[in-house]
Amino acid sequence: MATIKIEYGKPKKDGSRAVYIIISSGATKKRVNTKIKVEKNEVKESASGMKITNKYKSMLVQEKLSEFQMKCMEVQRNLIGITLSADMIYDKIANNSPFNAVSADFFSFAYRFVSENIKHAGTRSNYVAALRSLQRFNNNSRYLPFAGMTVQFVQSWIRSLEGTHRAKSNYPTLVKYMYNQACLEYNTDEETNISPRLFEKIKIPRTTPAGQRALSLDEVRRFFALTPQSKAEEIVIDSAKLSFCLIGTNSVDLYSAEEYRSGKICYERTKTRTRRADKARIEIKVRDEIKPLVDKYRDKQCKRVFNFYLRYSTPCVYNKCLNTILKRLGKRIGVDCLQFYQFRHSWATIARNELNIDIATIDEALNHKIPHHALIDVYVKKDFRNINLANKKVIDFVFGNSSN
Repeated sequence: MATIKIEYGKPKKDGSRAVYIIISSGATKKRVNTKIKVEKNEVKESASGMKITNKYKSMLVQEKLSEFQMKCMEVQRNLIGITLSADMIYDKIANNSPFNAVSADFFSFAYRFVSENIKHAGTRSNYVAALRSLQRFNNNSRYLPFAGMTVQFVQSWIRSLEGTHRAKSNYPTLVKYMYNQACLEYNTDEETNISPRLFEKIKIPRTTPAGQRALSLDEVRRFFALTPQSKAEEIVIDSAKLSFCLIGTNSVDLYSAEEYRSGKICYERTKTRTRRADKARIEIKVRDEIKPLVDKYRDKQCKRVFNFYLRYSTPCVYNKCLNTILKRLGKRIGVDCLQFYQFRHSWATIARNELNIDIATIDEALNHKIPHHALIDVYVKKDFRNINLANKKVIDFVFGNSSN
C-alpha cells in the first residue's frame, strides 16, 4: 500500500525551503516538487516536525497532499493486486490517469490554479474567499467532485449569498472563471469531461452598492469628532483621518508606503502601479492637520512610513480590521455599513460639490489613469502642486482651519 506525505527541502541561503510530496511504495520512493516555497519566517520546528505558520500556504500544501492521496487511492483501486513502484504510481497520477468527473475534485483544481496563476496578493485573496464561501456551503468539505457542480447546487449557493452586497456577484464570477479554466484543461476536441455550459444556465446577480459611497460633509465632520472607546477604535479613526487628509489613500498604501521626505509622503499606488508606465506614483504634502498622527504612527525602524505593518500581519488583515470597526462606528453617526474606502469617495465629493474643484484635478488627485493624458505623461514631468493645493482646500474646508 503506497503512502503519501509532505517533506521539506533543505533551507537555501535565504532560509526558504521547497515543499515536496513523497510517494512511498514498498522499498521505492518518488520525490515530487509541489512548486510551493515557504520562507524562513513561515515555518517553525515542533515536536511533530516542521509546521507552516502561513495559513494560506499551509492550506495550499494540504490541498496538494489531499489531491495526491485521492489520486493515489484511485490508481490503486483500479489496479488491485498489482504492486507498483513509486515512479509508476506518479506516472499514473501525472500522465496516465483518465479524468473522472465523478471523483475529480473541483477544489483541488481551483486551489492549484490560484496558486500557479494568480500572482497579485489582493486578487488571490478574493479567489480564496470565494472558494471558502463555496466550501462552507458544501458542508465545510474541501471535496467537491465536478459531477456535483450542478445548476441546482450552484444556484442554491448563490441564493445563500443574497444578504451580501458584493459577494453574491463577485464570488460566483470568480468560481465561474475557475470552472471554465478547468473545462479548458480537462476537455478536448474528442472528449467532453466537464460540462462547458454549466454557467450558461446560471444568472449571476449584480453587485448591490454598500450604502452610500460618499459621506456628506456633516457625516465626515461628525465621524472625525467621535471619541474612541478603545485603542482599536482610536487606530481606526486615526487611519481614516490619515486616509482622508492624504487624498483618500487606500489602506494598502498606508500599510505599505516607504517614502517620507521633504514633508511629503510618496508612494506608487498598489492597485494600478503594475498597469501604468508612471507606476501610479503620487507625492502628497503632509498638512498640519495630520502631522501629529504621522508622528504618532511613524515606523521607528524606518522600513516604512507607518508602523501599521507591525500591528497587522498583512494589508488584508489591516483593511478587514478597519472595516469591522467602522461598521460599529458608522452606527454612531447614523451610517450603515461604513467602509474605509468611503473616505476616498468623500474627499472627491466634497472637492467637487462643495469647493467646485475641476474634475481633471480630482482625477489626478485620486491617481486615476486618464487615457488622453498618456502621451503627455511620457514627455512632461509630473507636477503634484495642483493636487496638493486642492487637498489643502478640502482639509481647510472640512476642519475649519488654515493648514500649511
